[in-house]
Amino acid sequence: MAKIESDDAEEILVDVPPTRADILHACDIMEDVAIAYGFNNIPKTLPSSATIGKALPINKLSDLIRKELALAGWTEVLPLILCSHDENFAYLNKKDDNATAVKLANPKTFEYQVVRTSLLPGVLKTVRENKKHPLPIKVFDVSDVVFKDDSLERRSRNKRHVCAIYCSKVSGFEFIASSSDENGYFIKESD
Repeated sequence: MAKIESDDAEEILVDVPPTRADILHACDIMEDVAIAYGFNNIPKTLPSSATIGKALPINKLSDLIRKELALAGWTEVLPLILCSHDENFAYLNKKDDNATAVKLANPKTFEYQVVRTSLLPGVLKTVRENKKHPLPIKVFDVSDVVFKDDSLERRSRNKRHVCAIYCSKVSGFEFIASSSDENGYFIKESD
């Protein structure tokens, strides 16, 4: 049911009945209006501004890393970005300093309490749930992790990480590591 506000003729308030569970956002209302009016009756116009979209450099790099890992025989996993407090800290033998992880104010379950600060818990859970599969298990994840950052307006920042696990009867560090220096492992641009 729609009604027009008396103080603003441009605004329409819509009451969504409980039988319309498919209405979640304003765009769902607009879709219903467009269907009722008829898509073919809407005049065709060019946009007022022309833009050209392209992938962000971090997304292009992430896609290249995903492709190379997949071509090397690894399987990509996509764990959820929310995890339990224990998975993010205690299970990884890390202390919670209350300044790193973004915590949900009112989590509905213990399984989804914080936004992950590491990809490792999700990838380890995937290995745990798939241990019945034949070895070796080679899985990876290329995704964002989130850290508190009070200097930003949204009070958090995303960082893109890569995590890979090789699980077999024998150690396989050489399958993960390639080149290193005194600072650890890194990705170096080719010449």
